[in-house]
Amino acid sequence: MELKKTIKFKVGELRKGKQELIDSALINSVNAVKSFIDLSLKNKTTSNKRLHHLGYKEIVKEYNLPACIVHQARNKASEIIRSWKSNKKRLHKNIPIPVPKALRIRFDNVVFNIIKTENKEFQFWASVLVAKRKRIFIPLIVNSDYQKDYLNDLIQKKYNQGSADLVKQGKNFFVH
Repeated sequence: MELKKTIKFKVGELRKGKQELIDSALINSVNAVKSFIDLSLKNKTTSNKRLHHLGYKEIVKEYNLPACIVHQARNKASEIIRSWKSNKKRLHKNIPIPVPKALRIRFDNVVFNIIKTENKEFQFWASVLVAKRKRIFIPLIVNSDYQKDYLNDLIQKKYNQGSADLVKQGKNFFVH
């Protein structure tokens, strides 16, 4: 059995340009999830492969998102529909399909990287892909020795990095 860890880091203060890029990517990602949910319902499918063939090109063009974010949006939409369908209570209580509201992007380990620098204010940075051919670096606030040791071990490949979520809560950004 494999042990999985999730650690939450607050993102340091961002310049206005980076913040706008991330906000745009987050909003477009949520809209892509909604579009895939609509496609899923119209075509009565939760198959990732079928959803991909039905709407991938249109959603990439409409929202100008990189492929990795579109794939994660498709997977999230499929998860939402499957979960809703498996909920037996919804049959008796007319529970509608949940609409995603949280501003969150899940990055796979190919497009999300942790980097250590000699910067005195922020020692660790995350590299994320927010648009087609547009990668930005965001500072991570490390609050404890545990977090610092974890990131050092991750950089030294002592752990296999899984996916990471970039989340906006209020005006703050977090990486999980």
